[in-house]
Amino acid sequence: KQNPIKYEVPRREVSDFVQFLIDEQVSDITNTGDVNEIGGIHPELTFQLVDYVKNGFNDKQKSELTKNFEVKLTQTGKNEKSIAYYHKLIDKLATKGHEFITNEASRLEKLISSDTIQMIQKRSAQRRLNILRSIKDEL
Repeated sequence: KQNPIKYEVPRREVSDFVQFLIDEQVSDITNTGDVNEIGGIHPELTFQLVDYVKNGFNDKQKSELTKNFEVKLTQTGKNEKSIAYYHKLIDKLATKGHEFITNEASRLEKLISSDTIQMIQKRSAQRRLNILRSIKDEL
């Protein structure tokens, strides 16, 4: 890695190390294995998507937004699936409106609370739910 982050915390417990990773934005996983409340959220992308919704799903803005999200997707490897989800939301919100956020959030909450879901699927669902909540909070 080009710019390593030094771990200079006096305590050497797992929970301290996990908190260090979260603070340094290296990981969005808590010491319980869940995704924290900001995991998956990209404030800049949330703002752009909310602006698009508030402007009534303008076609010109949709084109620009799609381009911006595609560029962002190619520039980063971190949270790549989250960016792809933002990209997917452009069309979902345009075709299904605000109700999509409520319905999808409800579906994801049920999925997360399921006993049969694998941890990797649960984390993915938690990140998508965080994104939906961040958008809903701004609308």
